[in-house]
Amino acid sequence: MHNSKKSRDEMERRIKQLEQEVLRLKEVEKKLNLNQKNLKEAEILAKLGHWELDLVTDTLKWSDEIYRIFNLEPQEFGATYEAFLSNIHPEDINFVNKSYTDSLKNKTQYNIIHRLSLKDGTVKYVNEKCHTDYAPDGTPLRSFGTILDMTERYRMDEELQKVKNLESIGLLAGGIAHDFNNLLAGIMGTADLALNLLGSASKPIADLFNQIVKASYRAQALAQQLLTFSKGGEPIKKEVNIAEIIKVAALFVLSGSNVKPIFDLPDDLETIEADSGQLGQVIQNLVLNARQAMPKGGVVKLSCQNYRKTSKDSLPLPDGNYLNITIQDSGEGIPEKYLEKVFAPYFTVKESGSGLGLSISHSIVTKHGGHISIWSKLGQGSRIEIYLPSTGKSSVLFEPDDEPASIKGAGRILIVDDEQLIRNTSKRMLATLGYEVACARNGAEAISLYLESLKSQNPFDLVIMDLTIPGGLGGREATIELLKINPKARIIVSSGYSNDPVTANFWDYGFKAAIPKPYQLRDLSRVVNDVMKKK
Repeated sequence: MHNSKKSRDEMERRIKQLEQEVLRLKEVEKKLNLNQKNLKEAEILAKLGHWELDLVTDTLKWSDEIYRIFNLEPQEFGATYEAFLSNIHPEDINFVNKSYTDSLKNKTQYNIIHRLSLKDGTVKYVNEKCHTDYAPDGTPLRSFGTILDMTERYRMDEELQKVKNLESIGLLAGGIAHDFNNLLAGIMGTADLALNLLGSASKPIADLFNQIVKASYRAQALAQQLLTFSKGGEPIKKEVNIAEIIKVAALFVLSGSNVKPIFDLPDDLETIEADSGQLGQVIQNLVLNARQAMPKGGVVKLSCQNYRKTSKDSLPLPDGNYLNITIQDSGEGIPEKYLEKVFAPYFTVKESGSGLGLSISHSIVTKHGGHISIWSKLGQGSRIEIYLPSTGKSSVLFEPDDEPASIKGAGRILIVDDEQLIRNTSKRMLATLGYEVACARNGAEAISLYLESLKSQNPFDLVIMDLTIPGGLGGREATIELLKINPKARIIVSSGYSNDPVTANFWDYGFKAAIPKPYQLRDLSRVVNDVMKKK
C-alpha cells in the first residue's frame, strides 16, 4: 500500500515536470516564432535576404525576402545554383560565376555587386556576400550568404550624377550665354547706331540694319533660354501684354509642323509684371510637348482669361487678380501613374527627352508667384493650367512704346566693362545721345577715374557698371567702394548674365537701375534718363 502511494506521488511529480517542460518548450517556440517574425520584418525593411547552398546535394534555400527581390514565388524557382544564375544579368553571369569559383578555390569570402535581369524586364542592382564551410580534408560543404537590393540607392546615385553633369553643363551654358550677350551687345548697338545715323535717307540700307536688329533679338531670346537652363534665374520683370508672348512663342514652335494653333485671347486681358523672355520659354516648352504628343498632327488650343482668386477657391495662391492660361492638346495623353512626376527634374518618358522642359517651366512660373498644374488622360490629350498674378489693368490701355524712340541728355558718364567692343559701342551710343563719356576696363581703374573726376571738380554724374569682370575687380565689389567714396553715386548695373540675382534685385546691392545686355539705343537712353533725373 505504501509503495503504491509512493508510485502515484512519483508519477504526479513526473507529470508536473512534463507539463512544465511543455510550457517551457511552448515559450521557447513562441520566442523563436517572434524572432523569426522580427527577422523577416527586418529583412523586408532592409531589403536583405539570406541564402544557403548545400554543395553535397546541390540544394539552394532562399529566405522570403530573396524571392521578393527576384520578383518570384517560391514554386517558380528551381532551387539550384544554375537556376540562380539564370536570373543574373547576361553581362554579369561570368563575373558572378568566377567570383564564386575563385572564393571556393582560394577559401575566401566574396563581396560583389552585380545586376539581376528579371522576367518582367526589370534590372536590379544587388550586393551579394558569401562564406563557405569546409570539411577537414578541404572539401567545400556549404555556402551561405546574403543578397541586398541596392537598386534604389543606385538610382539615387545615377540621379545625383545627372545633377552634377547638368550643373557642369549649366555653368558652361551660362558662360556661353554671357559671352554671346556681350557679342550681341556690340552687334545690336552698332546696327542701332547705323540706323540712327541713316534715318530715312537710305531706306534699303536701313531695312538691312533692321533685319540685323531683329535677328539679334532672336539670338538674345536663345541666350536667355541658356541662362534660364543654367540657373533657373531670377526674372527681370516689367509690365507686359501676355497675349503677344503666347502668340509669338506658339507660332515659333509650330512653324512648319502639322499641328495647328487655335488662340482664344480676349482684348480685355490684364497686363502682368513678368520677364517676357522667361514666360516665352514656358509657352515654347509646353507647346513643344503638345506638338510631340501629336505626331500625326492635330490642334493645340491656347486660351487666356482674367481670373479673380477668392478664399473659396482651392487654388494654392493668395487671393487677388490673376491671368489663367490654358494649353490643351488632342494628343496621346499621359498615364495616371506619371502625372505626379511630370514636373520633377529629369523625368521623361521620351527616348530623346531631357526631362527639363516641364521642370524649368514650373520653376519659372513659381518664381513669378504663380501656379502650374496638369490634367491628362490616355487617349484624351493633356491640359496645362497656368495662373500668374496680374496688375488689374487692362492691356487695351497698355502702351509700352508711348515714349520717344530715344531720349537725349547731358552729363558725364563712366562706362566700366572688360570688353573693348562693348566699351566702344556704348560710348558711341551715349555720345549720340549727348553725353560726355569715359571708359574703364575694370573696377580698380573705374575707382581711380572716379576719384580723379572728384578732384577735378567735374565728377561723373553716372556710372554704368559691368557685373562680371574676369581677373579684375568686379562690379559688385567696385560699387561697394564707389559708394564709400560717394554714398549718393548713381550706378547702373549691366550684365550679360541677364537673369543674375544682382540684376533682378539691383536696389539691394546699391545700384539705381539695371540694363541687361544686349540693349538698344532706345533702352539705354530711357534707363540713363530715368537715373539721371533721380537726386
